[in-house]
Amino acid sequence: MAHKLTTKSVDFDHTRLSFSPWDDKSNGTNQKQKICYPRYDHPTLGPESPLMIQFPWTNIFKYGIPSIGEYYATDKDRAFLKLPLDLSDKEVKQLYDQLVALDKVMSSTETKEERFGKKLAKKVKYVPIVKNTDTDEDDDSPPWMKLKIKLSYPDEDVITEVWESVKDETDPKGKKRTRTRLEVNNVQEFQNNVSYLANVCIIAKPVKMWSQALNLPEPTYGVTWRMEKIQVEPRTSSNSLDKYKNNDAFIDSDEEDVTNTMSSSVVETEAVDENSNDDESDDSDDDSDSEDEAPPKPSLKKKKDVKTKKP
Repeated sequence: MAHKLTTKSVDFDHTRLSFSPWDDKSNGTNQKQKICYPRYDHPTLGPESPLMIQFPWTNIFKYGIPSIGEYYATDKDRAFLKLPLDLSDKEVKQLYDQLVALDKVMSSTETKEERFGKKLAKKVKYVPIVKNTDTDEDDDSPPWMKLKIKLSYPDEDVITEVWESVKDETDPKGKKRTRTRLEVNNVQEFQNNVSYLANVCIIAKPVKMWSQALNLPEPTYGVTWRMEKIQVEPRTSSNSLDKYKNNDAFIDSDEEDVTNTMSSSVVETEAVDENSNDDESDDSDDDSDSEDEAPPKPSLKKKKDVKTKKP
């Protein structure tokens, strides 16, 4: 069955993950991005198995999918989820520890010399999987990781599966769920479903290890992660608010007889405003996270006197 390929986050062992030699197409020149692919030594499926990690249920209490704006001009630019890692959750903390340990291996001098040679090892810089916000000592923002949305090429339609997941109230153990596949065609529709404060459970995988062209002054390298599937719990209150915002809510006097009309263009515009707060496709892109991350906005220093639970 398909779920046999899924590895629970608590079973993920970073020491079993390795990467192939650089792809032949990217070897032999320092002027091109280098690419290689993950290999996972699965305890039951054997070596060179695909790694599909099922993340713990997580609340998107911060970050999320960015909106189109100054830093992201197109849907392709913003086709990723910035996932907060709540370290108060035991399973999230366990996954975090494994990812941080993997970052340590990937950024080591040994790995750099093996991948780039001793001379270039001093030049390249690793982009970590887990990012920490530590620019402000008073900033209590959680660590996070970037998960790409899978898009088709060249149409850029969303391929990552989105499932609505509802708990089965008749199950005394509270473990069974009813899942319904949602039709999600573009990044905006994805964002509408995977929105702020949504509870999500993600199946993601490392797609590849990449390196920028080595003739750059300070080339970077890292690992691209991508969402294959995501299940999200419906939010009744949010849906009601959406309907309120996108429909006529005015109260008329008893004497008025009003015909309500609303053009599709108005609905579409308001819906977008509300959210303003790959194998083949990935291979066609430059996946260096250092390039497609938005520059951090300057944070205001907090005054010194001012200072989810998994479903």
